[in-house]
Amino acid sequence: MLNLRKARRMCNFLLETISIITNDGRNIVGVLKGFDQATNIILDESHERVYSTKEGVQQLVLGLYIIRGDNISIVGELDEELDASLDLSKTQSSSFEASYPLICNCLASICNV
Repeated sequence: MLNLRKARRMCNFLLETISIITNDGRNIVGVLKGFDQATNIILDESHERVYSTKEGVQQLVLGLYIIRGDNISIVGELDEELDASLDLSKTQSSSFEASYPLICNCLASICNV
């Protein structure tokens, strides 16, 4: 359940571009359009970033997308200017479990967590 303090923080992200890490390791980026007391999130203009050890990051267009609150691990506002400066086509990664510390550090640097 979403408490009042967390709800206020989420309100600050409304209509902003956010990055979400799900419990199964997916990275989904989009514009926060809404959320509810169970932290179910509605994103617009969203895409999933798929990391690979063999090629750069693939961005799969999702469009309008709903993520269940019980599947969300991390939510952060994305610094769009810094994000645009990253060359994701050259970014490679091993499995999510092995990359988790790197991803968290990267998110901390480009997101206002």
